[in-house]
Amino acid sequence: MSYAPRTLLDLRAYLKPKTGLSDNALGIVGDSQHGSGYHLGRDRLKHRLDRDYSTRTARDKAGLTDAASAFDLGNHKRLREFSVWLVAQCRANAADTRDIREVIYSPDGRTVLRWDRERGVSSAPKAGEASDSHRYHTHISWYRDSEHRDKTAVFKRFYVSATPPPAPAPKPPAAPKWPGRLLRYRKGKPQMHGADVLTWQKRMKARGWRIDADGWYGPQSAAVCLAFQTEKRLTRDGIVGPQTWAAAWTAPVTNT
Repeated sequence: MSYAPRTLLDLRAYLKPKTGLSDNALGIVGDSQHGSGYHLGRDRLKHRLDRDYSTRTARDKAGLTDAASAFDLGNHKRLREFSVWLVAQCRANAADTRDIREVIYSPDGRTVLRWDRERGVSSAPKAGEASDSHRYHTHISWYRDSEHRDKTAVFKRFYVSATPPPAPAPKPPAAPKWPGRLLRYRKGKPQMHGADVLTWQKRMKARGWRIDADGWYGPQSAAVCLAFQTEKRLTRDGIVGPQTWAAAWTAPVTNT
């Protein structure tokens, strides 16, 4: 019974998270409609072993087993970009493409082209040699003697090197509940002191402001508060009220 070899199953496992495709869209063994070609193993080709194009070369004869030796890469965002790139790598005879026999693909979603190593490694792809179904998926065949050799390397070069989408900006931390009293400095009056002052000072210090985190709201704290309010276009009074308190945690860090 024709089977999917371990190396092609490994390729499928690698591509699933990269492309978001299901197993069915990453095909290996041909269904009942396949009567020839690399998607079938020796058992399903036995009636035409001497005629099937996938069993004629010396490399295919040497490696013929019941293993399939082809892969269909389904439609996804980068299918056409990858397919054109892959054929260019094959025509350049890149080391990780030398087991690839053919690539059938569409560069534009309209024209279907086939590149065949047997015509010469640098040969141009030709139209009119495959069905229109390949407008929506790309077919890759490997010589059958490569059954046990890794198939992922060339795919990793493309998908790993692709620029990843930018990471989402981290959300600013939620501000702790306002302590319920206005933090202010009044010259000649006793300085305010407490855990709420210390919490605000530590937060401002973490934002990069030069401030002593000692729990006392003195002239230095008032000056930092005033400068911060100016920067963030808050009411400029040097008093840490609900708005200034919340901004210490939620406003973007832009200065000090």
